[in-house]
Formats: sequence, C-alpha cells, structure tokens
Amino acid sequence: QLSNLGSVHFLTGRYDEAASTFDRALALSRADPTASWAPGRRAVVIANQAALAQRLGRYAEALSLYRSLMAEAASLPPGQRGQVLVNQGALYRRLGDPYKALDAYASARAQFTEAHDTGSEAAVLTNRGIALALDLARLSDAAAALGEALSVATIAGNRREALLARLYRGEVLLRDGRVADARVDFVAASAAA
Repeated sequence: QLSNLGSVHFLTGRYDEAASTFDRALALSRADPTASWAPGRRAVVIANQAALAQRLGRYAEALSLYRSLMAEAASLPPGQRGQVLVNQGALYRRLGDPYKALDAYASARAQFTEAHDTGSEAAVLTNRGIALALDLARLSDAAAALGEALSVATIAGNRREALLARLYRGEVLLRDGRVADARVDFVAASAAA
C-alpha cells in the first residue's frame, strides 16, 4: 500500500511525499527480508525510487539505484523488468550514452516479448528509433526501427503506439530528405489522431 501511495504522490507531482513514502515502504520490505513478499516489493520500491530520482534530475542517484535493482530484478515479472530497463535506457540517453540506452532497450524488448506485452514492445521500439535518429543520426536504422514498431503495434491493434510510430517515422523520413514518404506517414498519423 505504501508503494502504491508513493506512486500516486509521484504521479501527482508531490515528490517529497513520494520520497518519504517510498522510504517507509523500503524499510518495511527490509524489516523481514525472508518473507516471501519482501524481494518483489523491495524491487518495486527501488524501481520507484530510481524513477523519482531520474525525474528530479538526480541522475547519479538514479543510476546507482538502477544498478542495485539489478540484484533484485529477478523477483520482478518480465513486464516490470522491461519497464525498469526502459527507464534505465532513458537515463542513459540523458547521460549522453546512446549505446547503453540501445542495449537497455534491446533487453527491455526481450522482457516485453516474454511477457507478451506487444504495446510495450512497440513503445520500446519507438524509443530505439528516437535514440538512433536523435542521438546517433542513423536515420535509416531509425526509420527501420520505427517501421518495426508500427508493424508490432498494428498487429496488436494498438492504435496509440501505431500513431506514435508513424509520427516519429515521418519526422525521421523528413530529416532524411524523403519528403514524399514522410508525407504518407504524417497523413496517416493525422487520420489516426
């Protein structure tokens, strides 16, 4: 309950309350480390603390928390491990290391595939495409990743992720000078919106 309450505080911008609530939840999970529920709950709380530190721009703290979380990550289901890896990838991008971000996104995709979560798989492919385009200027690779995201989202019937993949791919194609191809994606994205 404390972890959930901390998440509510986090999502509503009450960061001090979120931090203190996550601290209390972590203390409870450490009070009885042999309890069957403790490792999973502890991992969730640490992931929440890392996301909070990341949101507040405390990147070194977030990176340290993500690293410590990897020891606990086995107790998380694949979908949650995937989300932690996506957050970690975003952190690596902010720290200027797109290669580690791409590695984190690849690992996240594997977790989402294992969890049969095609919406999240499409989203992580979109993140990959954005990193390839903006951080590495590999526009052809970015367009391919976004095309794959569009394909995964379309097969899954996830209209939101398909829309985002089209929109970002249109931008990549435009930057690559492929105006006619970009127009097709922009028109389709506009219709889907």
